[in-house]
Amino acid sequence: GRILARDDFHGEAIEHFISAMELALRPHIRHQAIESYGLSLRHTKVVGKLPTYLEKYEEYFRQQGKLDLGARETFYNIGYALTRSGDDRAIPILNMLIGKNRIGRRALYLLGAHEVRQENYKKAQALFNTATKFEIAPDLAPEILARDQAVRELAYMALGRVCFETRDFFNGIGAYQNIPSTSPNYVDAIYEMGWLALEHGEHSTALAA
Repeated sequence: GRILARDDFHGEAIEHFISAMELALRPHIRHQAIESYGLSLRHTKVVGKLPTYLEKYEEYFRQQGKLDLGARETFYNIGYALTRSGDDRAIPILNMLIGKNRIGRRALYLLGAHEVRQENYKKAQALFNTATKFEIAPDLAPEILARDQAVRELAYMALGRVCFETRDFFNGIGAYQNIPSTSPNYVDAIYEMGWLALEHGEHSTALAA
């Protein structure tokens, strides 16, 4: 399975990972198989039936008291693949990941994206807003902090866009203003902020943008 995944044959790799979950005798092998399954699932267009071992995997960590980092990443990868394909099975998986941490932020962002797809803009606005509201531990590796900041900026951008739909001018402008001038999203934020201001009749703000 890992050799196939390495060579980008993810559909075939998934079949092997599922077989390993069913046949392996040692729990750590089954855990590695489902974690690899989650990674490969991100590269597939269609998500079929989820492995039956998924429930046992979750139950194992619940008995330990909490999902560890590897388990949270695995469930996030599965939720990501389901969200991308517009599959409602993503919702309970992502909901159990919500928290004030980097995986929780990503889960909130995907839940917001799901609500946008359903045109539930008020619910999406609340989810994107929550995704922007907390800091993670500053002592993490720089690449982890950079990735989390990128997700937070995407949440601010998404918040600004749904505020356009909900006609929430002030929170929309505030969201765009949180994009730093050093960000690759800055130009888009300024442009979209101008359109939001124009739609609200705030011509001076639009011109300033």
